[in-house]
Amino acid sequence: MSENTGTTTPPPWGSDDEFKPDKAWTLIQNLRAAETALKDKVRELQSAVDAKTAAEKAKADEGKSEIQKLTERLEAAEIQTKKDRRDLLIERAQRKHDLSDDALVFLTGDTAEEIEQRAAALAAFGGKKNKGSSTDDTKQKDAAQTAGRPATELRPDHGGDHSPAFDTAGHEALAADSRTRRR
Repeated sequence: MSENTGTTTPPPWGSDDEFKPDKAWTLIQNLRAAETALKDKVRELQSAVDAKTAAEKAKADEGKSEIQKLTERLEAAEIQTKKDRRDLLIERAQRKHDLSDDALVFLTGDTAEEIEQRAAALAAFGGKKNKGSSTDDTKQKDAAQTAGRPATELRPDHGGDHSPAFDTAGHEALAADSRTRRR
Protein backbone atom coordinates (compact mmCIF):
# COMPACT_ATOMS: atom_id res chain seq x y z
CA MET A 1 0.00 0.00 0.00
CA SER A 2 1.19 3.50 -0.68
CA GLU A 3 1.03 6.09 2.01
CA ASN A 4 -0.59 9.43 1.28
CA THR A 5 1.58 12.15 2.81
CA GLY A 6 -0.86 14.90 2.00
CA THR A 7 1.17 16.37 -0.89
CA THR A 8 -0.06 15.89 -4.42
CA THR A 9 1.81 16.47 -7.62
CA PRO A 10 0.27 19.19 -9.75
CA PRO A 11 -1.17 18.20 -13.14
CA PRO A 12 0.89 19.05 -16.26
CA TRP A 13 -1.21 22.14 -17.04
CA GLY A 14 -0.52 23.65 -13.63
CA SER A 15 -3.12 23.99 -10.95
CA ASP A 16 -6.82 23.27 -11.51
CA ASP A 17 -7.46 27.00 -11.37
CA GLU A 18 -5.16 27.60 -14.37
CA PHE A 19 -6.72 24.90 -16.61
CA LYS A 20 -8.62 26.30 -19.59
CA PRO A 21 -10.73 23.66 -21.35
CA ASP A 22 -11.23 25.73 -24.57
CA LYS A 23 -7.48 26.20 -24.92
CA ALA A 24 -6.88 22.45 -24.40
CA TRP A 25 -9.61 21.57 -26.92
CA THR A 26 -8.10 23.95 -29.50
CA LEU A 27 -4.70 22.33 -28.98
CA ILE A 28 -6.19 18.85 -29.49
CA GLN A 29 -7.95 19.94 -32.69
CA ASN A 30 -4.75 21.52 -34.05
CA LEU A 31 -2.72 18.38 -33.30
CA ARG A 32 -5.30 16.16 -35.04
CA ALA A 33 -5.25 18.41 -38.10
CA ALA A 34 -1.44 18.36 -38.19
CA GLU A 35 -1.45 14.55 -37.95
CA THR A 36 -3.91 14.25 -40.84
CA ALA A 37 -1.84 16.66 -42.96
CA LEU A 38 1.33 14.65 -42.29
CA LYS A 39 -0.36 11.36 -43.20
CA ASP A 40 -1.55 12.91 -46.47
CA LYS A 41 1.97 14.14 -47.20
CA VAL A 42 3.42 10.66 -46.56
CA ARG A 43 0.88 9.10 -48.97
CA GLU A 44 1.70 11.73 -51.59
CA LEU A 45 5.45 11.15 -51.27
CA GLN A 46 5.03 7.36 -51.38
CA SER A 47 3.06 7.60 -54.64
CA ALA A 48 5.74 9.90 -56.08
CA VAL A 49 8.45 7.37 -55.15
CA ASP A 50 6.41 4.51 -56.66
CA ALA A 51 5.84 6.48 -59.88
CA LYS A 52 9.54 7.37 -60.15
CA THR A 53 10.55 3.74 -59.59
CA ALA A 54 8.13 2.56 -62.26
CA ALA A 55 9.41 5.24 -64.68
CA GLU A 56 13.03 4.22 -64.05
CA LYS A 57 12.18 0.56 -64.64
CA ALA A 58 10.32 1.42 -67.85
CA LYS A 59 13.24 3.55 -69.01
CA ALA A 60 15.68 0.72 -68.28
CA ASP A 61 13.45 -1.76 -70.10
CA GLU A 62 12.99 0.67 -72.99
CA GLY A 63 16.53 0.16 -74.21
CA LYS A 64 16.30 -3.61 -74.04
CA SER A 65 15.13 -5.78 -76.82
CA GLU A 66 12.44 -8.38 -76.35
CA ILE A 67 15.10 -11.09 -76.38
CA GLN A 68 17.01 -9.45 -73.52
CA LYS A 69 13.83 -9.21 -71.45
CA LEU A 70 13.02 -12.86 -72.08
CA THR A 71 16.60 -13.85 -71.28
CA GLU A 72 16.40 -12.09 -67.91
CA ARG A 73 13.10 -13.81 -67.11
CA LEU A 74 14.60 -17.16 -68.13
CA GLU A 75 17.66 -16.64 -65.89
CA ALA A 76 15.42 -15.75 -62.94
CA ALA A 77 13.30 -18.85 -63.57
CA GLU A 78 16.41 -21.06 -63.77
CA ILE A 79 17.70 -19.72 -60.45
CA GLN A 80 14.33 -20.38 -58.81
CA THR A 81 14.15 -23.88 -60.32
CA LYS A 82 17.63 -24.71 -59.03
CA LYS A 83 16.66 -23.52 -55.53
CA ASP A 84 13.41 -25.51 -55.61
CA ARG A 85 15.22 -28.64 -56.82
CA ARG A 86 17.78 -28.36 -54.01
CA ASP A 87 14.98 -27.91 -51.45
CA LEU A 88 13.31 -31.03 -52.83
CA LEU A 89 16.52 -33.05 -52.59
CA ILE A 90 17.01 -31.94 -48.99
CA GLU A 91 13.43 -32.85 -48.13
CA ARG A 92 13.84 -36.31 -49.69
CA ALA A 93 17.08 -36.89 -47.76
CA GLN A 94 15.37 -35.76 -44.56
CA ARG A 95 12.55 -38.24 -45.04
CA LYS A 96 14.86 -41.08 -46.09
CA HIS A 97 17.20 -40.69 -43.12
CA ASP A 98 14.55 -39.48 -40.63
CA LEU A 99 16.51 -36.29 -39.86
CA SER A 100 15.26 -33.62 -37.50
CA ASP A 101 14.53 -30.12 -38.79
CA ASP A 102 17.48 -28.78 -36.79
CA ALA A 103 19.88 -31.07 -38.68
CA LEU A 104 18.86 -29.66 -42.07
CA VAL A 105 21.11 -26.64 -41.63
CA PHE A 106 24.08 -28.96 -42.12
CA LEU A 107 22.83 -30.41 -45.40
CA THR A 108 24.89 -28.50 -47.90
CA GLY A 109 25.66 -29.24 -51.49
CA ASP A 110 23.98 -28.80 -54.84
CA THR A 111 23.86 -32.31 -56.24
CA ALA A 112 21.77 -35.22 -55.06
CA GLU A 113 24.92 -37.22 -54.27
CA GLU A 114 26.42 -34.50 -52.06
CA ILE A 115 23.19 -33.98 -50.14
CA GLU A 116 22.61 -37.74 -49.76
CA GLN A 117 26.17 -38.26 -48.51
CA ARG A 118 25.84 -35.51 -45.89
CA ALA A 119 22.40 -36.76 -44.83
CA ALA A 120 23.78 -40.26 -44.28
CA ALA A 121 26.64 -38.84 -42.22
CA LEU A 122 24.24 -36.75 -40.13
CA ALA A 123 21.99 -39.75 -39.53
CA ALA A 124 24.98 -41.83 -38.45
CA PHE A 125 26.16 -39.00 -36.21
CA GLY A 126 22.78 -38.77 -34.47
CA GLY A 127 20.73 -36.12 -36.18
CA LYS A 128 17.69 -38.39 -36.28
CA LYS A 129 14.22 -37.18 -35.36
CA ASN A 130 13.17 -39.93 -32.99
CA LYS A 131 15.92 -40.69 -30.56
CA GLY A 132 14.71 -43.53 -28.43
CA SER A 133 12.34 -44.81 -31.09
CA SER A 134 10.83 -48.28 -30.98
CA THR A 135 13.69 -49.74 -33.07
CA ASP A 136 16.21 -48.39 -30.53
CA ASP A 137 14.11 -49.90 -27.70
CA THR A 138 14.07 -53.25 -29.48
CA LYS A 139 17.85 -53.19 -29.94
CA GLN A 140 18.31 -52.38 -26.25
CA LYS A 141 16.01 -55.23 -25.15
CA ASP A 142 17.74 -57.70 -27.49
CA ALA A 143 21.17 -56.69 -26.18
CA ALA A 144 20.01 -57.08 -22.57
CA GLN A 145 18.49 -60.49 -23.21
CA THR A 146 21.58 -61.80 -24.97
CA ALA A 147 23.68 -60.64 -22.02
CA GLY A 148 21.38 -62.55 -19.64
CA ARG A 149 19.98 -59.45 -17.98
CA PRO A 150 16.38 -58.32 -17.88
CA ALA A 151 15.67 -55.31 -20.11
CA THR A 152 14.83 -52.19 -18.20
CA GLU A 153 11.81 -50.15 -19.11
CA LEU A 154 12.94 -47.13 -17.12
CA ARG A 155 13.82 -43.86 -18.78
CA PRO A 156 15.06 -40.60 -17.27
CA ASP A 157 12.20 -38.87 -15.46
CA HIS A 158 10.22 -42.12 -15.64
CA GLY A 159 8.70 -41.44 -12.27
CA GLY A 160 9.60 -41.19 -8.65
CA ASP A 161 11.80 -38.55 -7.21
CA HIS A 162 15.00 -37.37 -8.77
CA SER A 163 18.01 -38.70 -6.98
CA PRO A 164 19.88 -35.95 -5.17
CA ALA A 165 23.09 -34.68 -6.68
CA PHE A 166 26.15 -36.70 -5.71
CA ASP A 167 27.74 -35.10 -2.67
CA THR A 168 31.46 -35.87 -2.81
CA ALA A 169 32.25 -34.15 0.49
CA GLY A 170 29.82 -36.35 2.45
CA HIS A 171 31.07 -39.53 0.79
CA GLU A 172 34.71 -38.61 1.35
CA ALA A 173 34.00 -38.05 5.06
CA LEU A 174 32.24 -41.42 5.26
CA ALA A 175 35.15 -43.15 3.50
CA ALA A 176 37.67 -41.51 5.82
CA ASP A 177 35.61 -42.57 8.85
CA SER A 178 35.45 -46.16 7.64
CA ARG A 179 39.24 -46.22 7.02
CA THR A 180 39.94 -45.07 10.57
CA ARG A 181 37.67 -47.75 12.03
CA ARG A 182 39.51 -50.52 10.15
CA ARG A 183 42.86 -49.63 11.65
